Amino acid sequence: MANSNNRQRARCSFCGRDENEAIVLIPTKDRQSYICANCVSLFSDFIDSEFEDIVGKKSGKSKLKFADI
Repeated sequence: MANSNNRQRARCSFCGRDENEAIVLIPTKDRQSYICANCVSLFSDFIDSEFEDIVGKKSGKSKLKFADI
């Protein structure tokens, strides 16, 4: 029987924060990979800035932000 003290901590697959350092860890369906809330925020900002021309100005529509979803 496995000892609960030997359980491997979940970590963000992007930055490496473990479950004690991250505010929230979001798992994949198979729970093999995780992403922390900080990385979600960073990637959201990146997508907003990198694709602003494609999503906002060129289409003539208002820019949808990840936080709005």
